[in-house]
Amino acid sequence: MEELIAPPDPGRTFGVLSGLHIQDADLTLVDRLNDTVWKASSVDLLITRNAQGISGKGTAELAFETKAARIDLGLNFDAAKRLLTLGFGFDKFAPAHLARLMPELLPLTAIDLPLAGTVRTEIDIATGIVGRVDFDMAGGEGRLVLPEPVSEEIPVTALKLKGAISQGGNRTDLEELSLNLDGPLLTLGGV
Repeated sequence: MEELIAPPDPGRTFGVLSGLHIQDADLTLVDRLNDTVWKASSVDLLITRNAQGISGKGTAELAFETKAARIDLGLNFDAAKRLLTLGFGFDKFAPAHLARLMPELLPLTAIDLPLAGTVRTEIDIATGIVGRVDFDMAGGEGRLVLPEPVSEEIPVTALKLKGAISQGGNRTDLEELSLNLDGPLLTLGGV
């Protein structure tokens, strides 16, 4: 990895590599730690490298059981600051599907509705610290599945959620939350 994020240098193995383009590929990622297999189709990825670092963009259809979600990715790695900026766009993404693939995300099974939106963050590569995570998403028809002791499914007609997660995941600021519960409308702001 260090070879790829280093500035161009003809004396290094990948020193003259200025770009990578993957087009219309199928991708399978085997996560042995979580005993999970991720599959993506129609993968398009373009990565370019210059003296300042790496930038890239891509799209893929990520398969979840019987459904697929469209994922868009933008990234920029500033080599001098060792800072990776990531932006994700998504469509037809149900968080409950993700929870079934990774046990630590089990609480996401409560959100069983398709979402579209964006997530953006920065990661300090030197320390591994994830910075503020900004999110802006809207959801369509689905349900919230409340766990024990409530054990209830709540129909949802629409959802709007905008905010940020910071302080290592210990703080969540909601700029906007709007939840249409198939009739009643719940709206919060500035929480």
